[in-house]
Amino acid sequence: MPITTDFLLLYAELKVSPDCSLDHFKRAYRRRVGELHPDRVQGKPSPAMMLRLQNLTRLHDEAMRFHDRHGRLPGANSQAAQSAPGDTPAPRAAAPRADAPALSAARSILIAALLLAGLAVAWFLLPDETADDSAEPGRVSIAKKAPVDPLADVLALGMDEGGVRRIQGEPAFLSTDVWEYGPSYVRFEKHKVVGWYSSPLYPLKTGAPSRSSSKNAN
Repeated sequence: MPITTDFLLLYAELKVSPDCSLDHFKRAYRRRVGELHPDRVQGKPSPAMMLRLQNLTRLHDEAMRFHDRHGRLPGANSQAAQSAPGDTPAPRAAAPRADAPALSAARSILIAALLLAGLAVAWFLLPDETADDSAEPGRVSIAKKAPVDPLADVLALGMDEGGVRRIQGEPAFLSTDVWEYGPSYVRFEKHKVVGWYSSPLYPLKTGAPSRSSSKNAN
């Protein structure tokens, strides 16, 4: 996976932008690590959650090394943004270096790659125009009134939590209404599946494609 895509996932995990201040970035990282730490999880943490925490730590360390070398986070605008109140002032610009043209070209390539990755993510999140108009936003449209096969090998609307566990395994993070499998997730209402989003980075075992725009869609 390209390094630019990894940093895009890091910012999505922390819910920050590449142009945020270093203090804001560090606070978001500490908060997210606290949420994923095994001590905060009821019962034994799943392998998927531990892998998620390891990847988050690795990407954070790479971003900090990048910041130490370039004075900014990966993908941030080369012109330093104004610091928000309470944030640490941006470091002074270093004296021009002999390899400045090469660094400028590398930054341009990095920014272009981030933009392309963002467009790709946006395309996957677009609503499916071919879906049934009567379906509620954010839900997968599958044949209506189709009976749920408890022994099916793929996810289906109306399936209970036990069926999802049998097919997809334990989620990395779960709540009453949403089970997360990395960037993918399954939505429930009254303990029955009502929709999902299957990311190409962690595809779910589904019998039909899904394009869900929001975890909180009703």
